[in-house]
Amino acid sequence: MEQVPSIIIIAIAGTGISNLLFLIGLKLVGAVRTVLLYSTTSVFGIIFSITLLAESASVTDYLSITFVMAGIFLLRNKLAEAEADDSDKELKKTKSQSQVEPPNFPSTLLKKIKTELGRMQDADKRELKARILGYSTRYS
Repeated sequence: MEQVPSIIIIAIAGTGISNLLFLIGLKLVGAVRTVLLYSTTSVFGIIFSITLLAESASVTDYLSITFVMAGIFLLRNKLAEAEADDSDKELKKTKSQSQVEPPNFPSTLLKKIKTELGRMQDADKRELKARILGYSTRYS
């Protein structure tokens, strides 16, 4: 019964703080990077058990460290490639949006529109503008 306060402190410190830091990391660096970092916990568990607790490591431990680190390395490279592709697409998108061509109207149609606009009265021009913008200037 006297060990209960120690168990509660270890539970709060070990579980609560690690989950809190996980959620903060998730918010700061994104889901993929956070999961990559979070997957290293088993590696650090093995390393700390060997160094701090003087436990013996087996071939399985070393193989698992190797596989986890190789998986993280491969996923990290895949993530970097995806980010590079996304930034290239975004750059191309911004370039294409900045070089928007005007509509390809026949020149005769444009001339007709200009002459008709020149003939219109100011009130009719305001009404046309209002229709284009989606509201009416005349009240019935």
